[in-house]
Amino acid sequence: IAALTRESARQVAQIADVGWQLLIDPSEVAPSRGGYLVVLEAPDASGAGTFAVSDLIYIPKGARLAAEGIKRALLMSATRTDAEPPPESWERVPALPFAPFEQATPGALPLSLGALTVEAGDTGTGQGAQTVRVSLHGQTRAVPRYWLARMLFRIALHGYRLGYVETYEGFFYDDTHGKYLLGLRGVPPVEATRVELEVFVKALYYAVAPEGYVEDLR
Repeated sequence: IAALTRESARQVAQIADVGWQLLIDPSEVAPSRGGYLVVLEAPDASGAGTFAVSDLIYIPKGARLAAEGIKRALLMSATRTDAEPPPESWERVPALPFAPFEQATPGALPLSLGALTVEAGDTGTGQGAQTVRVSLHGQTRAVPRYWLARMLFRIALHGYRLGYVETYEGFFYDDTHGKYLLGLRGVPPVEATRVELEVFVKALYYAVAPEGYVEDLR
């Protein structure tokens, strides 16, 4: 645990070959392989500074960022791989894969995909319940409806290209190796075709979103 608002400049973390460097009053930032910079402290909105707190800045390989006005920042850069450019979602919101829950008719459980079954939870009835029971190969987990719905919509929103994502109780989605997998952590997953996955994710989203759920939080 690092106190990023108080500590001196140093490396605060290492994940594989990616180092996380805490920078104090940098004049410029020029990671050899590029990287991403998170601004932690900068002049407030009333000042003349270029940067604001929480800015996330992509620095391509070979580029130099003039960092005047940045007081504290966290730089993430690798030693063996070049920093990849940000995805299209930085510039535009992806098209909705299907209507959000508040604009559609709620679905119903149970639903199954191969050996994976999702049933109504133990508390409440219908979409008033707070959890659903997810069963796979003899294992059953009580997964919160709200966070499962959030994850399902984003899996579809990002075109089923999210790598590995997981929500509470170990329910996960994985497309890391070119396959579409759903399962419970520690249990062999089920594999689906893209068409099967799209149908299941959409149906499950409408069936598990809890009463009063809205996708658009604005």
